[in-house]
Parts: sequence; structure tokens; C-alpha cells
Amino acid sequence: MLDTFQLNNVASGQYGGLLVASTNPITGSFSVLTIIEDTVFTALDTSLLQVESGSNISDFVFPVGFTMFSTFTSFQLASGKILAYRVAPSPFAPRSII
Repeated sequence: MLDTFQLNNVASGQYGGLLVASTNPITGSFSVLTIIEDTVFTALDTSLLQVESGSNISDFVFPVGFTMFSTFTSFQLASGKILAYRVAPSPFAPRSII
């Protein structure tokens, strides 16, 4: 479980992010996905978002500017571009000094 300091870092993007424009599968721990170009997902793994019975995540177009908050462990784009914010520090993320 994240402490208050870590939660603030997640909320403010202090753990860095990943710009994604490819259709390669992406895995990791992400807390926020921001759509920067209309996007269709092939796959989106989160326990907090359910797709209506009979539908598929690929049936939905997420518009530019839309932001999703959840715990994302993997996703794959069919089209579009997103910015995925990390939940935990990446080896490439800048470090805060307190």
C-alpha cells in the first residue's frame, strides 16, 4: 500500500510517465491514462473498469483529453496516443530529494 507521500507523487506525476503511440503490448503499474489523440484500445487490464456484457473494449473510442484513473497493469492500443503515468518509481524517473 502506498503512503501519503507516495500517493502525492503518483497524483502529481512524480514517478514519471510513458508516452505510447505504438500498438505493442505495454505492461507495468500505471495509475492514470490521459488520451492525447483519439484512442481505441485492443486490451486494457484494470480491475476497476468493466465493459458492458456483449461489448469489447475495442468497441469504444476514447476522445482526446479524456483521463482515466485506476490501477492499470497492461494495455495495448489499436490506434491513438496516450500518456500513462507510473504508480511506482521507474529507473528512468527523476528522483525527489527531501
